[in-house]
Amino acid sequence: MTIIIIIWGRKLLKNVDPRRGFLVFTGAFLIAGLFLVINMPTKLNEADQLFTLKAANQMNHGNFISLQLDKFHPSVLPFEKNLGGYLAIYPFQLGYVTYLRLLECFSTNIRFFYLLNVLIFLLINYLLYRIVKLVTKNNWLVMNWTLLLSFAFLPELFFVLFIYGNIPGLCACLAAVYFGLKLIMDDSHGRFTWLWCVLLFVLAYQLKSNYQIAVLALGIVFVLHAIKYRRYKLIAMPLITFALMLGSNKLVTAAYEAESGLHLSKGLPMITYVAMGLEPQNNQGRGAGWYDGYTINLYVANHFDSKKTIQAAKAKIKDELKSYSNNTREAGQFFKDKFVSTWADPTFESVWIAPYFARPRTAILNNIYYGNRFSLKHPRIVKWYQKSMKPISAWCNIVVVTILVLAAGLILYKKTKLNPYATFAILYLMGGMAFHLMWETKSQYVFQYIVCLIPVAAMLLGEFDDLDSEGSSKKEK
Repeated sequence: MTIIIIIWGRKLLKNVDPRRGFLVFTGAFLIAGLFLVINMPTKLNEADQLFTLKAANQMNHGNFISLQLDKFHPSVLPFEKNLGGYLAIYPFQLGYVTYLRLLECFSTNIRFFYLLNVLIFLLINYLLYRIVKLVTKNNWLVMNWTLLLSFAFLPELFFVLFIYGNIPGLCACLAAVYFGLKLIMDDSHGRFTWLWCVLLFVLAYQLKSNYQIAVLALGIVFVLHAIKYRRYKLIAMPLITFALMLGSNKLVTAAYEAESGLHLSKGLPMITYVAMGLEPQNNQGRGAGWYDGYTINLYVANHFDSKKTIQAAKAKIKDELKSYSNNTREAGQFFKDKFVSTWADPTFESVWIAPYFARPRTAILNNIYYGNRFSLKHPRIVKWYQKSMKPISAWCNIVVVTILVLAAGLILYKKTKLNPYATFAILYLMGGMAFHLMWETKSQYVFQYIVCLIPVAAMLLGEFDDLDSEGSSKKEK
């Protein structure tokens, strides 16, 4: 089926103006996105997306209890009552909370944030389109395939309801990548192109710190380009970016200390996430390396002493690695289970993450998100959805597998002659895979790696067309 679509689509897409295609897909995405915005419930789940919104709202009203570690009480976990000490324990959220504080100056309505996510995803897909236009020198076929695959990737639509730093962070990251590619591929780039690349990467990092993996991936591309073309100044780009990332943390901390009059703690040591990420699956159904509260429990048990917490986490990591080295079969099973649980969900938890305290306003959404959890008034309308998420999961699976197979095909075909963006996307994926094998993991954390692979998949389809064109030219001669 996929092969038929590719063969038939090539003839159509190579003659369609990508600008028109983008407008058509944008219209369809807006309609579907607005349908979710209007009809889905707004009572968020008791997790970080709710806590960060609450903390931002509190600080906009002069309440800095989330920065006060002495206001934390284990009895009110997970922060659903007063957020006491939340940002003191997780200071890496301060950049994202600052972003939310700015947005809450306009509205605190949850539907406003849903709508903003719709617009951000449109911008993400537009950036993919612009990146392909730059890299392929305006190849309509590849640009249209990029648009088709990006809008067919349904997790983007379902993640509209996920109010967290992953999404605006991905947008800032792709914008940074675009300016970075422009710096090395477009001789007519502006004099401040490098600065836009650096600042947007810093923004992406503040929204979600995992995007430093993207900085490392593009940094490697810069180094390779610098060596090949003797443009050694480019080597400074990743160094400057990482330096500004560290500096931005100190700047944000200093700003909040000045505003609140409080001294902020160092917060939960990041090494605790590695210790938790190496924990095997437990009897309560928690997956291998998934969140189980170990990090904060260890921090509390050590009375918020960072040094003692680090020592305890290192000891646990040492014990876990020793256990795995002594039992290679167990180690293999652990990393296999962790990898599969992270990457094998084609929806990337985009449906699971939706609010579940109240039901949607329509029967169709009710069935998509909750199956038969709530009674349906119009069973005929949702007959196709009676098996809950199976049809949607099947579609997502087809799209994700298509993206991965085509991207792998481009690697095998081009080998060492990959263009700068394809090199970045592959390095970014490899970095993400390695990172989440050691760090705490969740499927929702890795959707951005697939999004970044979409142009790579489209580029292989463009290569097929180039081969056909060359073959036709030879026959004419």
